[in-house]
Amino acid sequence: MPQTRECTVRPLEAAQAPLLTRRHFAQGDPGPLVSSLAQVPELLEIALPFIGPPALSRRTKVIVRIR
Repeated sequence: MPQTRECTVRPLEAAQAPLLTRRHFAQGDPGPLVSSLAQVPELLEIALPFIGPPALSRRTKVIVRIR
């Protein structure tokens, strides 16, 4: 039976955040999801409209997730 490895992504502190993600830390702790996704700035910018402030209505978010 093959062994599996567990990967852990730890949330970043503001001082550790990449330059492209620091604006999300400007008003304090952005939360565990945003600070974890800050590890990959390109992914954070794509995912943030779906997890951050309501840029889309809740119904639209549900429809996009179902697709």
